[in-house]
Amino acid sequence: MAQTVYRRPLPENATAFGSAEGRALFSEALSTKGLDGYFPLAEQYHTQSEPTFCGLGSLVVALNALAIDPERTWKGSWRWFSEELLDCCSPLAAVRERGLDMEELVCLARCNGADVEHHRAYASNFQRWRAALASAASGEAVVIAAYDRAAIGQTGSGHYSPLGGYHAAKNLVLMLDVARFKYPAHWMDADRLWQAMQRIDPTTNQARGWIVLRPSAGGRTKCAKRRDSRPDERNERVVRVVGESTRGGYGGRVHRNPGRDDVEWEIQTENGSGRVSKAVSGLRSG
Repeated sequence: MAQTVYRRPLPENATAFGSAEGRALFSEALSTKGLDGYFPLAEQYHTQSEPTFCGLGSLVVALNALAIDPERTWKGSWRWFSEELLDCCSPLAAVRERGLDMEELVCLARCNGADVEHHRAYASNFQRWRAALASAASGEAVVIAAYDRAAIGQTGSGHYSPLGGYHAAKNLVLMLDVARFKYPAHWMDADRLWQAMQRIDPTTNQARGWIVLRPSAGGRTKCAKRRDSRPDERNERVVRVVGESTRGGYGGRVHRNPGRDDVEWEIQTENGSGRVSKAVSGLRSG
């Protein structure tokens, strides 16, 4: 039988959220308004669905906590963010293999209706980091930290976690770790987290950092790589799917065109004219 793992013990520098000490810290932070941003995140807090989906899992928590409408269906008739919907900017297969860097995470957030500030953990940005902690505490924005687990005594390397709040008197930040199969939510020293964010990401050769998310007032950025376009309905209305069905009431058997960023759908139209091929730019896979 292959070796398996059921969770990891937190290092001594972290305090489990559900422990007696963790609950006391929660009560103290709550009384000083360090947890005003916690409750929308707690409503959406979930476990990432793949070992490499910490970026996607954190972003799903953030987007749903910010009450941003995905503007496309999740399942049935419901619109809701889940990791499989976040498949522009980088293919899900690639994310499953290697995860996301910060630029890709920022791209995904903007494509899905968030206004985003992102900062690297350079010394010149330290005051911005303190301001981000205040934003996370107040609930004025959602903050996701990108850090190196090894720098804080945890196993693994690069990771993303939403920040659930801030205990200013003790300089502790609440980490809503989406890899709950590995570590529970926990309190940790904000300066240690800063140091862990300063570690270089070998993928980009830059320091890690954090992103600050708010609902976008100007609408979402159109992602050129999103593959959720549907057939043009100006001439024909889809009545019955030929072959495989897809979400949203449209469908067909998809044929990718080699060397082109589009596909062809086989559809049947209302006048019964049979199968019609249409090129549809950027069909969403996933």
